[in-house]
Amino acid sequence: MLNCCACVSYISVSGEAFVNKTGQYFSHVFGAEQSLLESFVLKRKLKGPCWLEISNPQMPKLLISYCQNELTVCNPKDIKVVTTNPPPPPPLVVVSLATKTVLNRKQRVNELIAIGMVVHRNMKADSATETAETEVQHYEAVRKVQGTAFPVDFLSSVKHQVSLSLSLSLSLSLSLSLSLSLSRYELTISAESQP
Repeated sequence: MLNCCACVSYISVSGEAFVNKTGQYFSHVFGAEQSLLESFVLKRKLKGPCWLEISNPQMPKLLISYCQNELTVCNPKDIKVVTTNPPPPPPLVVVSLATKTVLNRKQRVNELIAIGMVVHRNMKADSATETAETEVQHYEAVRKVQGTAFPVDFLSSVKHQVSLSLSLSLSLSLSLSLSLSLSRYELTISAESQP
């Protein structure tokens, strides 16, 4: 019996039709369970953070992410890894996010009462980064629990205990706490991207 392979191209939406299929002239379909992303990463040889050369980019009609710049290509072969003299990796802005919740006994759900963000600037993607305290910013948003008030000396005791790099916001509602935290993060990122 002669064993041979054939390369077959098919539309991605019909890929599930070939999973666990056999026939008179074939015994297995390789790659039928592979996702489009996995196939793209393997065929374009994308390995971790790297510089890409993108040919024929187009601006999309509808944005689908929070990226500052969003582009599309019609052919995956228009994306290639830069292998000769790639520039050094750009510095990253890394955000650590922490939340604190309490149980609302009436509704039996956890409610968000505090959000904390630590923003690290100029982090290196390819090696260890020694960050000074001045390059790290802290943002906090705290709201009071429904039916209670903040302690009388809360604000003064918090200011006394924390460093000068902390920005603290007190709010009455969950939506305001989230809005304050996210707007500060977006302002931080947009300020850095300005030339």
